[in-house]
Amino acid sequence: MSPTIDELLADIRLPATGPAPDAAAGLRRLSAAAARRRDAGHDLDRARQAGHTLTRICHRILADPQAAGAVAALARHPGTPQDNDDVEGALTYGCLLHLTGHPESAQFWWQLAAGATCHITAAYCLHLHHLQRGELREAELWNGQAARFAAEPDDMVPLPYLSDLLATLAARPGGREVPTEALEDEVTRLEETGLKTEDGGPAETCGIVPLPDQQLADRLLACTGPS
Repeated sequence: MSPTIDELLADIRLPATGPAPDAAAGLRRLSAAAARRRDAGHDLDRARQAGHTLTRICHRILADPQAAGAVAALARHPGTPQDNDDVEGALTYGCLLHLTGHPESAQFWWQLAAGATCHITAAYCLHLHHLQRGELREAELWNGQAARFAAEPDDMVPLPYLSDLLATLAARPGGREVPTEALEDEVTRLEETGLKTEDGGPAETCGIVPLPDQQLADRLLACTGPS
C-alpha cells in the first residue's frame, strides 16, 4: 500500500543550516533599517524645504527694482565680475537661470558672485542649491562660507548678516513671484546663440548659459515693472 501524503510529509526533516535565529540581532537590524528610513525622510524634507526657500529668494531678488539694471551691468562687462554692480548682476542672473530651469548655469554664476567679493547671498543660494540636490557636503561648505562672509563682511561691498538675509528674503511670507515664461524664451535664445562662434562654428559652452545681453535685461524689466 502506498504511503499517504500525510505520511510522506511526516518523514520530511529539514536539515539545520545554521545556528538558531538571534532575536536581539534581528531587532537591532530592524531598528537600524527604520532609522535609515527616518534619516532618508528627514533628508528629503530638508531638500524640499531648501528648494522652496531658494525659489522664494530668487523671486524676491528678481522682483527688486534694481534687478534688470544689475543684469544689464553684467552684460556690459564680460569676464569675471569685478565690482559691486557686476557681482549683483551675476547673483541676479543666477536666480533668473534657477527659475527658468537651468540649475547648473545658476550654480556657475552664483559661484562667480560668491568668489568675487565674498557675497553672502550668493553663498547661501549655493548652500540651498546643493541641499536641494542632496549634496550635503557641498551644502555644508557653502553654509560655512556664508557664515564666514557674514562675520567678516567686505568693506567695499556692504552686505546684510546671514540672519538678516534669511529674515528678509526667506522667512517673511508673501512676496511677488516674477513670471518666467517670457524669460525662458530669452534664455533659450542665449543658449542657441552661445552654441556658435562668430564665424558660425560650434562653441565650447560646457553646458553653461552664456552672458546675458541687453535684450534679456529689457525683458526682465518688462516682467518686473509696474503692472
